[in-house]
Amino acid sequence: MDMHDQMYGFEITNRRDCREAGGVLWEMRHVKTGAQLVWLDNGENNKLFSVAFKTLPWDDTGVFHILEHSVLCGSDHFPVKEPFLDLLKGSMNTFLNAMTFPDKTMYPVSSRNEQDFLNLTHVYLDAVFCPAIYHNPNIFRQEGWHYELREGDSAPTFKGVVFNEMKGAFSSVDEVLDNQINRMLYPDTCYSFVSGGDPERIPELTYERFLAAHREFYHPGNARIYLDGAVPLEKTLALIDSYLAQWEPSDQRHEIAVQQPVDAASATAYYEIGKDEDTAQKTQIALAKICGDWQDRKRLMALDALCSYLAGSNDAPLKRAVLSAGLAQDVRMDVQEEIAQPCFVLSFRNTEQENLPALKDIVAAVVSGLLEKGLDKEELAAAIDRMEFALTETEEPRAIMRAVYMLNSWLYGGDPMLYLTHGEVLSELRAALDTDYYEMLLREMLLDQAHTAQVVLLPSKTRGDELRRTEEKRLADAYASWTGAEKDEIMAQNAALDAWQQTPDSPEAVATLPVLSLSDVEETPEWIETRESEHAGARMLYHPVAAGGVVHGSLYFSLADQDMDT
Repeated sequence: MDMHDQMYGFEITNRRDCREAGGVLWEMRHVKTGAQLVWLDNGENNKLFSVAFKTLPWDDTGVFHILEHSVLCGSDHFPVKEPFLDLLKGSMNTFLNAMTFPDKTMYPVSSRNEQDFLNLTHVYLDAVFCPAIYHNPNIFRQEGWHYELREGDSAPTFKGVVFNEMKGAFSSVDEVLDNQINRMLYPDTCYSFVSGGDPERIPELTYERFLAAHREFYHPGNARIYLDGAVPLEKTLALIDSYLAQWEPSDQRHEIAVQQPVDAASATAYYEIGKDEDTAQKTQIALAKICGDWQDRKRLMALDALCSYLAGSNDAPLKRAVLSAGLAQDVRMDVQEEIAQPCFVLSFRNTEQENLPALKDIVAAVVSGLLEKGLDKEELAAAIDRMEFALTETEEPRAIMRAVYMLNSWLYGGDPMLYLTHGEVLSELRAALDTDYYEMLLREMLLDQAHTAQVVLLPSKTRGDELRRTEEKRLADAYASWTGAEKDEIMAQNAALDAWQQTPDSPEAVATLPVLSLSDVEETPEWIETRESEHAGARMLYHPVAAGGVVHGSLYFSLADQDMDT
């Protein structure tokens, strides 16, 4: 393949060696629709297809979370209720899922079997571009929300997969804390909203707005398609083009507003605990500020190293000082990435509200002391080493992690290779150890309180009851406002939903799903080379496999001649 060649509707726009990812990075653009595609040709047996859309929430109804669930509930060519579960039963997939992020939704699948990979790709393309949601509103009611009302009921209830899921999520301390931080730091952007959906707001989403969100955001021009591994390229591009070519171009661009620094502010919120729980040492406190944007990779990685250095273990300077003072049970420092403008968060877990001034004093004292005597550069270098190992030693399926990393820049118009490579940035971080770079960054993040959001999250034994009473009143008010005809319509919708859920898929519908035949499966397992040698009288076995420069070693000792009683 050469630059500007066209294949199945795609034009090759760039080609680069990507040694750290073990292959060649090909960039392509779909000529008709503008869809962007990247293929990392690294020869890996595990083949990945992922399509991601930039999905920017404008409220807390969780529309994109509901869409993530809903498009996997059948499509034009595969009209079964749960193709996702059916595929799990009859596939050799190594990954099959979908994920909603604050500003994107991803649909990745992978398999080591070529025909299985093509089958999965086909089903997922049909799901995202031709979902059954347009002619079956029961999907929205099942996955999103609906009024549950039966004959003789004096009041309805709310039901829905995402509605119930997010009610559970909102019982999490971390979820409540993160949502409050985001509302304070990003008031003018999509990040101020709960992408998963706030249970109090999910019932505000209408079926019509749900469909409109799909039409607007699930357009090929808003898609990022990623291929990884030894994919059958021509077959894959032909399959993708068969879907994209059905769409007309769109001039619509979904830009994320740049959040200007907010004024320092404080907020108090509450989270639910059990009625029998003690409220002592249950307050959660967080200090957060925007720390850069997606392009500042060196800065973000340097902050990650500082987080590990200051609070990565009980012996780390800041955590040790707080724990020794008995002011909190844990201290965490994190950089929340995977968004256009990442933020830095320092949190104190299981403390008391009145401890906040003392906690701030300890932070100031520890940081000032470190700045005065200088950071322990050996410890900081060790933090960078740990970071390098974590970036190199990614868990399988590695292609999924590459798909996520790539979107950290690609989604915002940046170089898709930026987050796939890290060697150059790590070299810069190590060189910066001989400068005052880390000291200046530490001073900016922890001593300069401008633009810092402060959240105090208090335990409440009554929070759950308050939420339940609010929901019950909302339902009662809705019920009181309905006419008899409206009640009959809601009950008819419930009956239709029941009938759809309880009716098995027809044999004809099930037969549409692609399945593997025995001829598609290799008769012999994948061969992994083993080299045998001897060292100091010990037998050594070596498997030369791609591991990013990381060596995995295991020692085995025979116990056959040991007395187990001693």
